[in-house]
Amino acid sequence: MKNLIKKILSSLNVLDSARLLYSFIKKFSYNAWMRELDIRKNGLPDHYPAPPTNLIFLVIRSVWAFEYWNSGLTIVDDLEKQLKHHTIKIELLHRVLDFGCGCARLTRHLTRFTSARVFGSDYNKTLIDWCSQTLPIATFSRNDLAPPLLFENDYFDLILARSVFTHLDRDLQLAWIQELHRIIKPGGILYFTTHSGAATQRIGRTLIHRFNTEGFVSQNSDIQGDNKCSVYQTNEWVFHNLAKGFSIVDYIPGRHEEHLGQDIYLFQRQT
Repeated sequence: MKNLIKKILSSLNVLDSARLLYSFIKKFSYNAWMRELDIRKNGLPDHYPAPPTNLIFLVIRSVWAFEYWNSGLTIVDDLEKQLKHHTIKIELLHRVLDFGCGCARLTRHLTRFTSARVFGSDYNKTLIDWCSQTLPIATFSRNDLAPPLLFENDYFDLILARSVFTHLDRDLQLAWIQELHRIIKPGGILYFTTHSGAATQRIGRTLIHRFNTEGFVSQNSDIQGDNKCSVYQTNEWVFHNLAKGFSIVDYIPGRHEEHLGQDIYLFQRQT
């Protein structure tokens, strides 16, 4: 029934409007509204402005600036915990890339745990323009849908690709994993996420069958790089296809905690 409703709304060209309204209602309360007004007037805790509502919605399907901030905080806190668990010395990082940075939801929190020089890159020009004009905390640049990136070989100690492979089909995933391998230093860490089987309940029986037999399935692959393109893959598919040239540091299945539902991979580039 839920999928049928989405198809009807999409055919009427009101699906995004319906999602926007739903995201507003879902989190609405008097306290939430007061907090939102304060953020819009005074900025976020890092003293920089929140992105415009349309950019927040584009990235996280929410209209609330406090959810933009809190979700980034939750994800980066979890990243820091995972790195420390594997005794990765984050204080020794020199360069960090937030690949697929969107409107800097994660980038804004990275400087709390590292003094490294931070870079952000994204396919969407509007998002990168806003980041470049608003946030002096990082160096932002736009990338194309396919590689390469304009960075030297062996450049980064840590690369984040949160919610990137979730919107890329097979060929682009294979191309980008090779490109990220190129620009990570030997011994450097790649952190990326995927949608796995737990998320396939949203895609219908036919695609679930393909997922179970092939280990990989995509929706709307004609608009890769867009949030409406959704990709699901098993950890076995990831290990078999994306781990070449890397050692696998950790695999953390998606959790039921808010904002931590995607599977997490930590790969280390081999020397």
